[in-house]
Amino acid sequence: MIEGSGTGDALDFAAALLAARGALAERSPGGALDYVLPAEATAALGLPEAGRLLDAPADARDGAGVGFGSARLDRLVAEACAAPSAVGLAIDDTPPASAARSARDRVQILNGVIAGASEGPGEAVYAILHFHAVARADEQRETLFSIACGPAGGETPAATTALEQRIDDMRPAPAVVDTVTLAARIARIAARAARERLADFVDGVRRRKARDGGRLREYYGALEVEVRSEIARRRARGSDTTAQQRRLSSLAADLDAKIEALAPRFAVAIELTPVAVAIVRAPSVAIDLRVRRRKAERDVRLHASALTRELDPVGCDACAAGVLAFGLCDDRLHVLCAGCLRAAGGGRRGCHACAP
Repeated sequence: MIEGSGTGDALDFAAALLAARGALAERSPGGALDYVLPAEATAALGLPEAGRLLDAPADARDGAGVGFGSARLDRLVAEACAAPSAVGLAIDDTPPASAARSARDRVQILNGVIAGASEGPGEAVYAILHFHAVARADEQRETLFSIACGPAGGETPAATTALEQRIDDMRPAPAVVDTVTLAARIARIAARAARERLADFVDGVRRRKARDGGRLREYYGALEVEVRSEIARRRARGSDTTAQQRRLSSLAADLDAKIEALAPRFAVAIELTPVAVAIVRAPSVAIDLRVRRRKAERDVRLHASALTRELDPVGCDACAAGVLAFGLCDDRLHVLCAGCLRAAGGGRRGCHACAP
């Protein structure tokens, strides 16, 4: 069973999957998803040609439940994993000039300065992906989550929200993107999102490991007390304690071995599978900032697009976090978020982007 927290993720995934299978889908005012499927897709997805999907774990009178915990969501995920889908979309609208004009005021260079700025027409391309995540340790957890990588290479949550809200305004477009450049960024964003989404599962694994380790130490500690008491009694009688001393050493070795055996049992492995991809194009105002660190300079391009209608963040070159306040490393002027900048000593030593 696929578990999750928060609303919308399961229904967003269902909408993306149906769209990739050629369905017409539209959100109703109540938040449900009304759809019409091509006849050839009904058998694979286990859905009638037309209907309504609900963000609920069970069917109701007014629709079919595809929320977390539902068998229908499990089936949709299995179908998506077997044949991951991609859809290309575009929105035709005017980008927000006001967001572009405020770029110089909103962007902060943490260890440098903005030396110049220019702007012009551009195109913003977003990759919005739904992932199926499986975390395995002594137990297993499955969940779904979505991420968005923006045109400046950073995590851009506003794009996911905008896609959900404005999908009715979009038209089909080529789902073509520079996968070589994008793949590493998406991998970093997805890994971080999975860790955040599964944090409670990982904490539970750590607690169970600590609990079992504590029980082992308590059990072997009690045995040690018994053996030491026996040694004391035998010494008081003048008897030999060689066997008891060997027993003490054996107990310590046994405890170490059992504690060490806990590590593989409670090791957390997370497997991520992309199940639906939307490549969304939108006209934008492209803002080129000339940024300077000491005597070195580079250009950083940002976008204010018709999709998100705000200034999209730039991506940290080390972790792909989306930021508007960033620093630069000394060696190659990589863009670094505040956390990666601190790890790089304020930019003075090699950053994680220089030596991944």
